[in-house]
Amino acid sequence: MAELDSHVVAASYFDNVLLAFICHFLPRLLKEQAVCKDIYQRPELVARATGIGFQYKLINAMRRKDAAQVENTMRQHRQYAEEAMLKLEASIEEFFMNE
Repeated sequence: MAELDSHVVAASYFDNVLLAFICHFLPRLLKEQAVCKDIYQRPELVARATGIGFQYKLINAMRRKDAAQVENTMRQHRQYAEEAMLKLEASIEEFFMNE
């Protein structure tokens, strides 16, 4: 769950108040979802190295004030995270169906 909190920390640096609100609100909402709790408690979590790699790329782009790279990195990260979470959700559903 701490990984979700990293988005809140990043959002605290945004000048855009609406974007900052959304980035604070969504992780809190996700943490309350039962399937999200199940995903984050499973041992075969998403490859940490990939997620951390996106975070380093994002931090470096933000330091350089490279808005295009920030946008590109976030797009790639969101796509990766969505695909990974959908796969994990499917494995959880399959587990419960087999039980």
